[in-house]
Amino acid sequence: MRTLGISAIVMAVALATISIIFIGLAYDNGWSGGAACSMAESLCHRPSLMAIPVLATMAWGLMLITDR
Repeated sequence: MRTLGISAIVMAVALATISIIFIGLAYDNGWSGGAACSMAESLCHRPSLMAIPVLATMAWGLMLITDR
């Protein structure tokens, strides 16, 4: 279970990195021209929604690590 917990934490870090990149590119008009916001409009208006899967995955990973 410890290995699965570490894998879940690594996945949470990857999700957080991808979320930061998505939000950065969505607000950068030079790169995407707003194409990312047209695909995921609610995420552009509320970028804090991206934290929900990151926090859930992190909590799951920590739960698996502490499980004996």
